Amino acid sequence: MVLEREQREQLQNRRTQQRERLLKEICTRAHDFRAFHSEARRKQERMAARVVEHMAKLEAARLKKEEMQESQRMLALMEDNEDEYRKLVMEKKD
Repeated sequence: MVLEREQREQLQNRRTQQRERLLKEICTRAHDFRAFHSEARRKQERMAARVVEHMAKLEAARLKKEEMQESQRMLALMEDNEDEYRKLVMEKKD
C-alpha cells in the first residue's frame, strides 16, 4: 500500500516534471522565434533605409550634373560661342 502510493507519487512527479520541461521548452522556442523575426525585420528596415538613401544620393548627383551642364550651355550662349553651345546641346539630346 505504501509502496503503491510512493510509486503513484513518483509517477505524478515525473509527469509534472515532463510537463514543466515541455512548457519551458515551448516558451523558450517562442521567445527565440520572436527574437529571430524581430531582428530580421530590423535588418530589412535598415536595408530599405539604406537603399532609399542611396537612391536619393544618386538622384541628387544626377540633378547636380544636369544643372552644371545647363549652366555650361548658358555660359557658352552668353559668350557667343556657338560651336561650344551646339556641342553641349547635342550632348543633352543624347
